[in-house]
Amino acid sequence: MYRQSIQFPLKDSALREDVHALGALIGEMLRDQGGEEFFKLVEGDRVAAIQRREGDAADGADLQQRTMNRSPSAATDLTRAFSVWFQAVNTAEKVQRVRRRRQYLNDSSTAQPGGIADCIARLQRDGVTLEQALQLIASMSIEPVFTGHPTESTRRTILRKQQHIAHDLLDRLNTGLDLHRIEYLVGAGEARDHQHLADRRASP
Repeated sequence: MYRQSIQFPLKDSALREDVHALGALIGEMLRDQGGEEFFKLVEGDRVAAIQRREGDAADGADLQQRTMNRSPSAATDLTRAFSVWFQAVNTAEKVQRVRRRRQYLNDSSTAQPGGIADCIARLQRDGVTLEQALQLIASMSIEPVFTGHPTESTRRTILRKQQHIAHDLLDRLNTGLDLHRIEYLVGAGEARDHQHLADRRASP
């Protein structure tokens, strides 16, 4: 389920390994639960979609032909297969963000790009004085926007599985990250919030 030609920066080499490992596991799962024919169907759609995205008009027509007139049950199975894949990749990316953050915290000589320390250093390099910086901050307008969080519709069992995947990725690479932080990022905090809300709704 993974694409060999994807080029990752060196800093994301661990993410590449995670994506490859998860892709191989998902491929095994599809074969085990759906059979070899279903696996080939998913792979064929995936490859056609990649080639279409890269600008191959013929492959765009091939993808349209492949997906035309499929039964609702087949479309549902395919949607689930790709949903599992994207959820796994999202989990790997969350682990990578924490991994990179920890690397910057352990190396005080380099500020994390886009972080507060990096912004202050850039202002200093540009010759911005403290008074100018304070004026800039005072002129800023911060408006919070509340939107529906994607985990609101995620079952707690799925969140727990995502936590297990993240823990396994950390154990495999022996990163030494804070597992409590990982647990929150991959959904434990949301899961607890959902349970609290469900308990309140169930109360008389």
